Order: sequence, then structure tokens, then C-alpha cells
Amino acid sequence: MDGAQIATMFVALVGAGGVITSLINNAASRASGKTEKERGDNASMKAQRDDAVQQATVERTRASDEQRRADCLSRNTNRWANHAARLERMLIAAPCVDTTTIPPNPQNLE
Repeated sequence: MDGAQIATMFVALVGAGGVITSLINNAASRASGKTEKERGDNASMKAQRDDAVQQATVERTRASDEQRRADCLSRNTNRWANHAARLERMLIAAPCVDTTTIPPNPQNLE
């Protein structure tokens, strides 16, 4: 046998040894229940992830609803302010109303 054949046989034996070691480790972990424990842990982590995703979705929806309500309130407030301003102009322009009797606009609205 020449050196190339010996090197090839050595690499094959080391590779086979690695495969055999992997098979033995796999069988040992199955026998000890480690694989089942890892599966259970993975299922638990998946359930936690799913719960977190669902909670995040609920929070986004709630925030979106609050923003929609705030926008609606702002629009309605502006509409009422515009309507009041238009009525004030009409009242001032009316010939039968003395402008000195019209109360001033409130200054500190919140």
C-alpha cells in the first residue's frame, strides 16, 4: 500500500468513527429522556412566543382604537368650534342685536 491509500483509509476510519459517535450520543440522549425534555421545552417556548405575538397584536389594536377615538374627538371639537364661530359672526351681523351684549369667548379651554 502506498501513502495515498493509507491516508484515504485513515480519513474513512475517522469519518466512520465520527458517525458512530454521533449515533451513540443520539441513542444515549433518547434513552435518558433528554430528547423528550427538549421537545417539551420547545413546545413551551413556542406557546410563549404565540402568546406574546397575540398580546402584541391586542396592544396594537387597542392603541389603534385609542388613536382613532382621539382623532374623532379632535375632528368633532374642531367642527363645534367652527360652528360656534360661524354663529357668532351671524349674531354680530344681525341688525337686531347689540354687539356689546354678546359675551366674550372663553379663553382657557382644555
